[in-house]
Amino acid sequence: MAEGFIIPLNHGDQSLEELAEECFLILLQRCFFQDIKRDEWGDISSCKMHDLMHDLAIKVAGVNCKVAKFGESNSNTGIHHVSFAYRLTSSSKIPSWMLNLKLLRTFLLPEQRKDGSPLSKLISQEIISNFGCLRVLDLHNLGVRNLPSSIDLARWEGAYEDVSCSNHDEAVMEGLKPHPNLRQLGIYWYRGQKLPSWAMMGNLCINLPNLVEIELLRCGRCQQLPPFGQLPFLKCLSLVSLESVEYMEMDCSVYDHPLSSAEIPFFPSLQELTLMYMDNLKGWWNEAIVNNEAEEAAHISMSFSNLRKLWIQKCLKLIFLPKCPNVEELTLVDANERISLSKMATVTSSNSSSKLRKLTISNVEDLISLPRECLHQLHSLNVEGAELVNTDEIGNEVFKSISSSLCCLEFTHCNSLRFFAQGLEYLTAIEKLKLWDCKQLDLLPDEQLPWKNFKSLRSLGLHHFPRLLVLPSGLQHLVNLRSLEITCNDELREIPEWISCFSSLGYMRLFSCPKLTSLPEGFRKLTTLNQLFIKECPGLTEKCRRPNGSEWPKIQHIPLVTVLKDIHD
Repeated sequence: MAEGFIIPLNHGDQSLEELAEECFLILLQRCFFQDIKRDEWGDISSCKMHDLMHDLAIKVAGVNCKVAKFGESNSNTGIHHVSFAYRLTSSSKIPSWMLNLKLLRTFLLPEQRKDGSPLSKLISQEIISNFGCLRVLDLHNLGVRNLPSSIDLARWEGAYEDVSCSNHDEAVMEGLKPHPNLRQLGIYWYRGQKLPSWAMMGNLCINLPNLVEIELLRCGRCQQLPPFGQLPFLKCLSLVSLESVEYMEMDCSVYDHPLSSAEIPFFPSLQELTLMYMDNLKGWWNEAIVNNEAEEAAHISMSFSNLRKLWIQKCLKLIFLPKCPNVEELTLVDANERISLSKMATVTSSNSSSKLRKLTISNVEDLISLPRECLHQLHSLNVEGAELVNTDEIGNEVFKSISSSLCCLEFTHCNSLRFFAQGLEYLTAIEKLKLWDCKQLDLLPDEQLPWKNFKSLRSLGLHHFPRLLVLPSGLQHLVNLRSLEITCNDELREIPEWISCFSSLGYMRLFSCPKLTSLPEGFRKLTTLNQLFIKECPGLTEKCRRPNGSEWPKIQHIPLVTVLKDIHD
């Protein structure tokens, strides 16, 4: 059986060499962007391409691809694709040897992370003036707010203004008809306004009846989608950055309800649904078709009966979605207020209790107003409320009611959060605590965090705290801690000696803490520590490497020690 189908779209007539290079570029992009995985703390770790595929790509591309390392030089002016093995900062300069690459087509920055340091205008001007043949320009996390008018690019928002490109993509897609046994379909960066005839209307379930997974990514001009709900075996549907789509389906009459003789159930097998960055998505069906009370009742009564995982993010116009009575994992971030949490996790008469176990939400008020029966089985809670200042209401209204079930608590991108101790004393069953990018949060002892109450805490993650100079002394009460991750803390200067109190610690990771220059003697007492991972901590890189590093004697008893300078080390 055919397992997957990925559609690359080229640009006009290409030589065999150019086509080969484009294939390599697709592999390179998938290596850095598509196939990267995020571990449970949100850090990026790259997946390796299959060895044979990697060797083939290198063989085809020859010397036209280059991974640029800091401080090195190169005399080959025929390089077409460059990927940086280090981060650019406001004080960085484009290497002089790169300025001679007049045929450069790809400029990638896989190591770039957001550090609040905008790119200098000089670098921007150098890129624009020297690399006129660029096809792929990566500017993520460089603080670039506006693109210069001299860059002839689209606004993947993802829309294309070039009509010829749209017609080209539509013609290519129309000529492609996948095998009827296909199980996975992925279409990326498609610039057409409509999908091919073999996928639209009822043709999709006729031509590709065995589809199990569908992913559409950055198809910014596509305006209409096929009726995915008719696919009998579809389990996973992911739609990301389809800015022109207003309704998922134009008609609900094809499904089985009292007004139709059809016997097609609504998404009979769907288990996972992802809707992200759908700027103009208003609802599942066009409200104009609901022209009488009976049809409206049928419209509202339909639900995702088997949906277990739902992710809705940056869909600000979406005001209606079928109910999800059996949802177990729900992400509702930056959504319209009319898409309430209570409607997403509605308890029906046939389902007396909510199955919601994992929740990520940015609307804190919606969380507080949620009926308590919807939270009784909640195992994991991630709050991404940018306006959240303290946890007074959450602590009293939510934490108290889920004290016996909640095992994992996360606060992510809560940039206004200053105090979060309120209500934590109720969470006696908490096993995992993660704090990520809470810029105003102060973890110093004067906040009186109830660390002593966290007897069950097994895993702690402190990520991106610009004000964190030292670890809170209260952490030494976490005697049952088994995993500690400290990442992206630019001002952290030391690991305290009381680290030896973590007598059960088995895994520790230090990532991107540039001001750490030594490890405490207490590491020698961490006899249960079997994995230590250190990356992008320049003050420790050489000191912690065997056999002659000055810090090596403190950690030589640890069975697995990994010390990396950067992702390419």
